[in-house]
Amino acid sequence: MREKVVLAYSGGLDTTAIIPWLKENYDYDVVCCCIDCGQGNELDGLDERAKLAGAEKLYIEDLTDEFCDHYIVPCVQAGAVYEHKYLLGTSMARPGIAKKLVEIARKENKSKKYSDLISQMDEIMGLDISLEKIKIREEKEKNIIKKSLNCDIENLIAKREEARKNKQWQKADEIREELLKKGIVIQDTKEGVKIDYIKK
Repeated sequence: MREKVVLAYSGGLDTTAIIPWLKENYDYDVVCCCIDCGQGNELDGLDERAKLAGAEKLYIEDLTDEFCDHYIVPCVQAGAVYEHKYLLGTSMARPGIAKKLVEIARKENKSKKYSDLISQMDEIMGLDISLEKIKIREEKEKNIIKKSLNCDIENLIAKREEARKNKQWQKADEIREELLKKGIVIQDTKEGVKIDYIKK
């Protein structure tokens, strides 16, 4: 079985000419990947061009929204310039392109060998793309959301108690309804306030 190589493909002369070169010199199956950062009609006919040059397949990955939200906006906010002179342009997309290429490489190459290589690349490039780091990041995000929700709930319970002390019964009832929507049941008993969670 021939090994695969994932090629960042623009459709230009260089990346098209290197497809047969990789096949002839290294006996690779070439999987091309073009990252759409908003190129528009530049992507027309790309699939046919890549396959005529000998590519096994072509992925066209849409990065437009992620590129704007996670790369362009932070760069503009940071006033990022090159050599204190030039505004960053195409280089802003490179980390996102590298990340997508690794995702395709993982999809195409399932063996442990390639998984280890991807982990090593992740250590060098810091893209958080290894499976272990993705799991850790997702767990952190869940904990942040959970803490945020708990803080919000605690604030609402405190506000309701304050409303009850001030005999603002309507406000207290409104807060109880709001808490109910969040899965928190508030019951006023002789022994005090009882709080239950609705299990989902």
